[in-house]
Amino acid sequence: MIRSILAALTVILGPFASAEPAMKVLNYTAEWCPKCQILNPRLSEALESFTETSVRRVDLNMTYARGERRSAIMAGIESKTLAHQAGYLWEWYGGATGLAAVIASDDGELLTCLLPGNSVQEMQARLTQALILAENGTPGDRMLDAADCPAPFN
Repeated sequence: MIRSILAALTVILGPFASAEPAMKVLNYTAEWCPKCQILNPRLSEALESFTETSVRRVDLNMTYARGERRSAIMAGIESKTLAHQAGYLWEWYGGATGLAAVIASDDGELLTCLLPGNSVQEMQARLTQALILAENGTPGDRMLDAADCPAPFN
């Protein structure tokens, strides 16, 4: 019965079932990160006003990237960043935490950044503006405001 329901949903939803959202939030985080303790709850609350079809949160969790496991975990996070067409972000911020980079899903273009100093309302406003750019802007010319993104660390 479950298979028949899934098959029916696949037919009904068609291409919408696997469609990418217009943008993704790549959240560089770790449980031991004090900035993340501020950013993560605010980010969660800000994202509540968006649908999964418009925005997807991707947590790049570096909690256990220490000791012998560091290289393997960091390589996995780098691979995940590359899979979202945002390898340049790894070059800029790889290993950093307490930062959420908002990118266009179609090409990985950086739209804006969300930081622990942003309020929930500021995050919602930036996400709304970024979503408009992701859905309607010209690829390669959609960055909302680079001033809110930190200078590359690496």
